[in-house]
Amino acid sequence: MFRRPIWMPPSWSSSASPNRLAEAMRWDRDTLWPKHNLPAGIPVAEVQGTMKPYDYQVLLWVAKRHSSSRDAASSTSPDLDAMNPKYLILRGEDRMPNMERIELARTEAAGLVDVSLWHNPGHLPRAWIVHRVEVLPPLASHDPRDVWRRTEQVYYPGGRPRDLRESAVVEAAVRLDGEQGPAGGEACRVSRCDPCRVEIEAELKQPGLVVLSDQFFPGWHLEVETPGQGSRQVPILRTNRMMRGAWLGAGRHRLIYRCRPASFLWGAWLSGVGWIALGAIALFGFRRRNIG
Repeated sequence: MFRRPIWMPPSWSSSASPNRLAEAMRWDRDTLWPKHNLPAGIPVAEVQGTMKPYDYQVLLWVAKRHSSSRDAASSTSPDLDAMNPKYLILRGEDRMPNMERIELARTEAAGLVDVSLWHNPGHLPRAWIVHRVEVLPPLASHDPRDVWRRTEQVYYPGGRPRDLRESAVVEAAVRLDGEQGPAGGEACRVSRCDPCRVEIEAELKQPGLVVLSDQFFPGWHLEVETPGQGSRQVPILRTNRMMRGAWLGAGRHRLIYRCRPASFLWGAWLSGVGWIALGAIALFGFRRRNIG
């Protein structure tokens, strides 16, 4: 989901209301700004004023620099061709070529004026398969200029948006052997999605990269189940700067992503040790009282 950055109904600038604060809060809630998308479980591409990984922030800056959707996005909006959201919440006057406007029922009665909802039929799925993969060495530098250049290289090679459906960029010290052309008859879908667990069912006709558009972040682990091969741990490849990828051979696979950050495991271990120590102290004190 993409929600156009800060805007209010134009009528508010020329009319007063004793309930403006309540109306503004209702406006934010109904248009999913700034964090009202969370209770509904709707991911939003950008929410200004919130913390986000630096690499993702750079991606947003780069996408804004290349923004071509001037009819619906101001200079503060990212390039929608690169972000490729499924739905967009925009002003009522905005127009989006090649997208479908969804009619909103009783918007004025609900207090929603100057709002339009759009569906992008060409949006990227949550997970998909790519066979054209470019491998780059991991970026060791944290210099903002280097991060910016790498992001440009990944998303705008030669100054043009990369078609992420057809090609991907992996940043890892690996060698990926396989065909570089598309294969027919393949399938990929997300079968389970929980905060700490994501499962994907994929069928590949030839070796390829299964891309998950969720953010690449430490603490995630990947287990792959393949008929006839059992279950095995597979490295998660940093894909398209911010996404996750897994290079798999031909066949049917079940990918299971689990979030198990080291900090959580250490915390659980220390908590267990603490409870054991507390129990030992209590037992020691109880025995001393009985002996005394």
